[in-house]
Amino acid sequence: MKWVFYLLLMANVAYFAWQTWHREPVSPPEAPVLALPDEVDRLLLFDEVEPGELQPRVALQEQTEPKEKDLPPPTIQTAATQEPVAESGEKPKSKSKPESESESEPKPEPEPKPKPEPEPEPEPEPEPEPEPEPEPEPKPIVQAKIDAKPTEETKPDVLIVKASRDEKDSRICYRVGPLSKKTEINAVTGWLKTQDVTASQSHKQRKIPLHWVYLPPFKSGAKANEYARRLEKDGMKDVYVLSKGKMKGAISLGIFSKQTSMEKRVAHLRKKGYHPSVGSRYRKQRVTWLDIVASAKVTFSQGSFGKEFPSLPITTTDCSK
Repeated sequence: MKWVFYLLLMANVAYFAWQTWHREPVSPPEAPVLALPDEVDRLLLFDEVEPGELQPRVALQEQTEPKEKDLPPPTIQTAATQEPVAESGEKPKSKSKPESESESEPKPEPEPKPKPEPEPEPEPEPEPEPEPEPEPEPKPIVQAKIDAKPTEETKPDVLIVKASRDEKDSRICYRVGPLSKKTEINAVTGWLKTQDVTASQSHKQRKIPLHWVYLPPFKSGAKANEYARRLEKDGMKDVYVLSKGKMKGAISLGIFSKQTSMEKRVAHLRKKGYHPSVGSRYRKQRVTWLDIVASAKVTFSQGSFGKEFPSLPITTTDCSK
């Protein structure tokens, strides 16, 4: 089997080599011959015609072209031969002489007449310059007096705009506060209504500084409670022991919003033989401001408000803000 395989392989290689080396020339495809009908003459090539049958075409062209001598001369219709055509549409009659004779006889051309030379025109005399007219004197401009009184044609919209501007210019704005108590707010708004004045409210949270009187922290809570009972026996009020926080074990002796009240408390404790300390505390408080807009027509003034509420602050503000 092995020799058979090698034998077939060698046969394939030999056939492939013969195919590549021995190639038959490929002939081009023949063009089909078209058959012409009998009534159509086929064009012949130069090689297909015998030398004796060849004839030049120049003589044929000379025969077909007419000679210039044989052509009849063009008829020239002069002005003398033309007759005006009547309006009735009749054709003019031809003269007795034939056209050939009239054309053959040359007519003498008229000699051109010499043109007369133009005479030189006389130079115009210079006209006298006109005298300049005097300029008219400017007339004084008369200014018409404008009546300042309003007429009936004034539009009502313009008057309304002017009135609104005047009202804005005559406004006076105030601000009352800060107010922290509802009783004060109700009292002020009620009084403003009696004066035909309305006010808008604005609220804000703020920190209020307070004065704190206290004794420093003790070593233990038991000692702090014992010292607090001693203060109460001496007639001290508002005594409190702090049980938590950074100041745990301290004794609070009162928190005051006014400095004068704090100073009185400290002086009273020192008379009893105690040595208190003073610190600061802060408290959040909701305060209210009253914004008042009053016109010049309303009988409201800062002085009348001060008489009614002397302890409440009132200031003027800018109405444009």
